[in-house]
Amino acid sequence: SVIDPRTGEIIKGHVTLGSLRVRQDMKIAEGLLTPFIEDRSELKSAVKNMALARIRQLSAHEIGHTLGIAHNFAASASDRASVMDYPHPLVNLTTDGGLSLSNAYTEGLGVWDKQVLAYGYSDFGGMPSSDEQLARILDENKTLNLSFISDRDARPAGGAHPQAHLWDNGSEPVTELERLLSVRQQVLDNFSKDMLNSDQPLSQLQSIFVPIYLLHRYQTEAAVKWLGGVNYHYYMADDSTDDYQPVGAARQQAALKQLLKTIQADTLRVPSHIKQWLVPSAYGESSSRENFSGKTGLIPDTVSMAASAADHSLSLMLNSQRLNRLAQQHADNDRVPSPAGLMTAIFNTVFSDWENAKKAPVQQRLLATAINAEVRAVKNSGLAAETRLVMRAELAEQQQKLAKSDSLLVKQLAKDLDKFLNEGQWPEQYEPEPLPPGSPI
Repeated sequence: SVIDPRTGEIIKGHVTLGSLRVRQDMKIAEGLLTPFIEDRSELKSAVKNMALARIRQLSAHEIGHTLGIAHNFAASASDRASVMDYPHPLVNLTTDGGLSLSNAYTEGLGVWDKQVLAYGYSDFGGMPSSDEQLARILDENKTLNLSFISDRDARPAGGAHPQAHLWDNGSEPVTELERLLSVRQQVLDNFSKDMLNSDQPLSQLQSIFVPIYLLHRYQTEAAVKWLGGVNYHYYMADDSTDDYQPVGAARQQAALKQLLKTIQADTLRVPSHIKQWLVPSAYGESSSRENFSGKTGLIPDTVSMAASAADHSLSLMLNSQRLNRLAQQHADNDRVPSPAGLMTAIFNTVFSDWENAKKAPVQQRLLATAINAEVRAVKNSGLAAETRLVMRAELAEQQQKLAKSDSLLVKQLAKDLDKFLNEGQWPEQYEPEPLPPGSPI
């Protein structure tokens, strides 16, 4: 923007749209639609239409910035009320068991956009006082149940606002996470290499598989904000703050239930038919940061994929700010999950998975990944003293349970955990590989 420094008026704005988002959208669309559309020309058209819909929405978004309009990351909770949100493509299952992206992105301005433009740019000449007209627009926002929450509240991993998220959908993020996990599973079950042409290296399939395997990553970031979440908005001095309250205990419990699914082996295990297609890079193909890293050299490591995905959820659940809020909220309402209770739920989930398949590498790695995430959380300097103490006590309980196992693997994990509790030493080798970058979509 070119801005008048005296007044703040935007005199001129330039918008540049790169090709990365189009490329990502096309890969996501190919991965989602190929199992359900046999006709190649129809598939190509559907993929192109989704990519163009995203650029259309993004163009309106960037032009909104040239008009001085800020991000509104609460708009998705109000039926996608603004182009100034960051939209994740809306994926819908059809009645015949297929999948549709025809409504992946909205068309035109949303209700919020029209309201903010009316507030910022209306000429009230000849009408009652401008103050009264501006107040009327704000009252309309309340009637329409429109919210405004921007970057500082929405971007941090420890964010508390239950509606302020990037790359999410739905009025209730936990319900949408449950739905999206179901969509993801159906797509993975039907995932096909037919999206590649016969003259393409099979190794290129991984770059399409990654965003499908991680389809739930951003909705997980949205759902976790119910855990230790707090309802609020931007208050004026004469506003009532009666709504400034923690998210209800029942909603927090519902969020935890769905979040635990994102660390389960059944959710994260790569289906065998897909593993058969995740081959090493072909001659002339370079490695890409868009693919998963692993511990198996040039061979794609599906166990490390599961660990990286699980660690994403664990890091969000065990964020120090979230844990501190949970400790305080639990003190006022014991139906809210406590930090120790959260750790117990995580441990029970991965330990139960391991007990059901003790020799399975995925279950073994997920158990180690969960313990590592808990240790990392306890070590975090942002953890309040009282929160750290109860979490260390819970770690000690888990150590004792692990020590009773007949498994050499679990006994060693117990020894390492005991050494951490007594000497503060913890092996760095338990840390999983980071996820491939996914934003911007």
